[in-house]
Formats: sequence, C-alpha cells, structure tokens
Amino acid sequence: MKLAFWALAALAALAGCGSPQQSAQGRASRPWPQSPPDLSHESEEVLAFLSRKERWPVKVGADPGVVDVPAGPQGIYQTEATTVDRLRQLSRPSELPSRSGASDERFGPTEDTIFTIDADILRYKFETDDQDVHIVIRDHGGVRQTTMVAEIPDPTMTPKASPFHALIAQARQDFYARFTPQTHFTRKVAHVQITGVGFFDFIHGQSGVAPNGIELHPVLDIKFY
Repeated sequence: MKLAFWALAALAALAGCGSPQQSAQGRASRPWPQSPPDLSHESEEVLAFLSRKERWPVKVGADPGVVDVPAGPQGIYQTEATTVDRLRQLSRPSELPSRSGASDERFGPTEDTIFTIDADILRYKFETDDQDVHIVIRDHGGVRQTTMVAEIPDPTMTPKASPFHALIAQARQDFYARFTPQTHFTRKVAHVQITGVGFFDFIHGQSGVAPNGIELHPVLDIKFY
C-alpha cells in the first residue's frame, strides 16, 4: 500500500496515546527535482565523499536516478508500507557488483522506493569511516535474528542539492535527541516507525546485514513510540 509521506506525518500528529511522537512539520513537502541534482556548488569535502565512498551518490540522493523516486501531487514524496521480512526476500540485482566501488547507478524498482517499516531498533553505533549512524532493526515484535540495516548519513556530508538533504538532517536530529551513538554498538530495544529509501549495500560482514544486503539508506524519517 502506498501513502503520501505527508499523510504519515498527519496521522502521527492526530494519533493519541501509544502513537509515534510528531516530527518537525512541513519537511516532507519540498518540491521534487525534475532534473539530476546540480553539484557544482558543493564543497570539496562533500565532492570527495561522492567520489570515494561506496555508492555514496545513491546513498544520499545525489545521483541522476534520484528523479525516478516517485513523487505525488505537488512533489510530495510517496512511501510504501513494508516489513523487514519482505525486504530481506527481495532479489539482489545481478548487475550490482559484489564488491565495493564508486558508482552512481540506482537499481530500480527497490532503490526507487521509499519504504516505511513498523520496527524495533536492536542496536546502533556511529561509524567513523563515513559518519553514518548504523542502526540494526527487526520487524516490531519479530524474531531477533531476522534483521536489516538502516543508516542515517551525516547531513554535512550530504550535498545540499540532494532532495533528501533536509529530511536526512531532521532524521539525524530526531535520533540524536533520543540517543547518543558511540563508536561501539549500544544495545537498546526501541519501537519506531522508520522511513527510508531502499538500497542494496555491498555485503562485508556488517552487523545486522540482510542476506541480500538490503538497507534503508538514507533514513528520511524516524518516529518513536
């Protein structure tokens, strides 16, 4: 089922006890780009990240294919409700390299989709190499071993031209308002509604990785119950 991203925020605001806390208003209504992001005004540091880090342009919405992520009326982001279990069963694109490397190719339809999951956070940490917050999640109340990864990039290393920039920055702020990630894993079970773009990462033994390498990357919204 697909819902407008703004509708999720509205439902959260109207719901009563036991519902996720409301996030900042209006941050999902930014107009969707009709052309690839213009990176000509980005800092040298950000451009270096884009050229060096593993598929970094796709991870932060700085790739040409970001225009294919569906938008609804007035450019409102669209999100699809799903589960960790369903995403773990998706086929990994055969064209995707099995090892790391720079690339700005987006593999649809999964990497063109913004997913929302009713999830439990199991553990999280700050990653020093790319400055992401690495979060291991499962379906809410699900099996502890059936996990996948969700990542919140550092907004300072996300191009301002990315349509995801403001959402990433707010999601990061919301997470840090609740937790203080360290360079080691903190084990903490927390019920959340988490929204992010589908992304197939390279599998290199990362904690909580799904069998097919699927992640929510970047996380665009997180609401705590």
